[in-house]
Amino acid sequence: DIVESINIIARAARNALLVTSDEEMKKEMARFEEPRKIIKERLEKLQETIHSDKGKAVLKDLTDARAIYLQDQDNFINLVNSGKKDEARQLMLGSIRKSQGNYVAAVVKLIDFQTGLMNESGKTADVAADNAVRLMLLLGGVALVLAIGIAILLTRSVMKQLGGEPSYA
Repeated sequence: DIVESINIIARAARNALLVTSDEEMKKEMARFEEPRKIIKERLEKLQETIHSDKGKAVLKDLTDARAIYLQDQDNFINLVNSGKKDEARQLMLGSIRKSQGNYVAAVVKLIDFQTGLMNESGKTADVAADNAVRLMLLLGGVALVLAIGIAILLTRSVMKQLGGEPSYA
């Protein structure tokens, strides 16, 4: 969601510089709001769910990169709203390109980290499932041996009480 939102903002910024009317430009600039909100919400959820030191460090790198990108974005918005499209274009091709690239790289690093955690959890779950299957087979075997033993004991007990084979008795 974060990467998609970054891409929506980037397209809206590009479009704001390409359109010719102020009305179209304002529409494009208004497209910044929803993706920014989505990014903020997703980061808040991530902050609540990441507990490891390494995860917190990766998330901090992301939030630091986001802060720089947001500052560039705000400068871009101010320039465009002030009608300084040439300066906004230079900012986009310079500072924003770099800060956006760093931001996306930080998001990808977090995605890779989370993917690694999921893979580790999957391996742990596989081992637990294998152990559970072995335990069930072992318990099933023990139950079978016990059932056969109890059946033999019951049969002997009944035979002793009857005094011989049931057909003879």
